[in-house]
Amino acid sequence: MNVTPDKSLILEQTIERVRNRVGARGWDLVTVSGGGGVIPFCYTVGFQATWGHPDIIVFGVLESFATAALTQVASRLRGKDWGLPDGTLPKFFGKRDGWACFVRADAYAHYFYVGQRLYPQHTHGIQVFAPDSYGNMPWDRAYNGITPPVLTVLH
Repeated sequence: MNVTPDKSLILEQTIERVRNRVGARGWDLVTVSGGGGVIPFCYTVGFQATWGHPDIIVFGVLESFATAALTQVASRLRGKDWGLPDGTLPKFFGKRDGWACFVRADAYAHYFYVGQRLYPQHTHGIQVFAPDSYGNMPWDRAYNGITPPVLTVLH
């Protein structure tokens, strides 16, 4: 007999796991694999609660790239250095630059779901845009990657 676990139970276990990791190291990375028309993405939970830095969301990037890049940001935050500027991110994805902009996390709770469940008072996030394998950004005509949604920018 094949028993499928209840989705709400899995969600609650995920939230508890993230809460424990944030408590132990200050942050965690939540990955959504995509499928069914959803672009894969990942986001941090705990940056704002631990260091006062907005949590970060990245769409359409390999989890290994996102993990490496966001771990570097967490290391900078632990060292009391500001994590991400608004604008160009030199060599953020290995040999390629990225781009960051401040967004309304509370308006996109369906993307920042676990973070919003743990910290509903946090209203800001940072969306990082990644280049394709040729270095083109999503707004470039020659872009050859998965086009991410553009969240509402704060300025």
